[in-house]
Amino acid sequence: MTRRLFSALNHHEPTCLDETLMPNSPATDFTFPEFDETNFELRYDAIHQWPVIFAPARAKRPFEFNRGQLNSAEENDPFAEGNEGLTPHEILAIRHPDSTTDGPGWQVRIIPNKYPAIVPADGTASNAETNGVHEVIIECPQSETSFTRLGLSQIKLVFQSYRNRLRDLAKNEQALHATIFKNHGPAAGASMSHCHSQLMATAYTPPHIQRELSFTTEHFKKTNRDYFGEFLLNEQTFRKRIVAQSDDFLVICPEASRFCFEMHIYPRTKEIHFHQTKDKMLNSLANEMLQSLKRLEKVAAHPDYNFVLHTAPFTNRQTPGFRWHWAIYPRLSGIAGWELGTGGYVNPLFPETAAKLLREVELD
Repeated sequence: MTRRLFSALNHHEPTCLDETLMPNSPATDFTFPEFDETNFELRYDAIHQWPVIFAPARAKRPFEFNRGQLNSAEENDPFAEGNEGLTPHEILAIRHPDSTTDGPGWQVRIIPNKYPAIVPADGTASNAETNGVHEVIIECPQSETSFTRLGLSQIKLVFQSYRNRLRDLAKNEQALHATIFKNHGPAAGASMSHCHSQLMATAYTPPHIQRELSFTTEHFKKTNRDYFGEFLLNEQTFRKRIVAQSDDFLVICPEASRFCFEMHIYPRTKEIHFHQTKDKMLNSLANEMLQSLKRLEKVAAHPDYNFVLHTAPFTNRQTPGFRWHWAIYPRLSGIAGWELGTGGYVNPLFPETAAKLLREVELD
């Protein structure tokens, strides 16, 4: 990984690139740890090559984090059990045996997005690349706003629903690739507070995923080595960016983290398709995601966040060196002019420090 060290000019505070605060975001009790503010560092992401400037002095600027934990969903919550008539017809659901479709008695429910970004291939879209599937995964029947409050047994059902729906879509010739993502809180793009996530299946491979596929394939051709396998081995040797590890997974703060407390969850196995994950691994993943989000909530006072699945296109049979994984992106500050104009990022928190803070959280 390419690196360069910088010194702050005259040891003065760097000029703020963005003074805009997130909307509706009263201050929390979180504060950044002390840093040597004379040392700035530039790191490049190995795969995507976006630059990240680590600027610890910016942690001292006046700043308000996103609002804290939401405790209640909207009135007349359309995602709540009993309000099934307010949503489109369900596509898939985990239900009690004696319940009926589009009625009460479900635990997780998947429906078409009422306001889709892409549409099924029914002839209504003028561009075939805008054809696809856009769905909502309602993660619980009760009016709950916090994913971590769902508990492990319910989160296991959510991940089972993710996997099972992708298995169905893998049979759809019009769906080349699918992404599952969660937007938690307004700063992360959520418009509804009831626990939910989304799925978008497209007729093309998204650029981020294509770059990962191309990079890992080219790395294998040149070295005959598994890129992500090497990467995880190096991280285990270095240790300072590991948040947690189990027999099945490693949770890491990436070396070129774009966001404070960014975490990636990697399986130890070399599987490229998430929809082929076995139940045991799926249950282990649910636990790692729950624990990771609990750590994040404790160390950063319940920030808004996104989590996103990276998985190979359905039609890929062999992609040496690639493996599916999940990324957690806390939204403690906004993407502003520098990021939009340059494609680079500024992060006030080194991932080595972020991982240490996350590791030290005492979980219930």
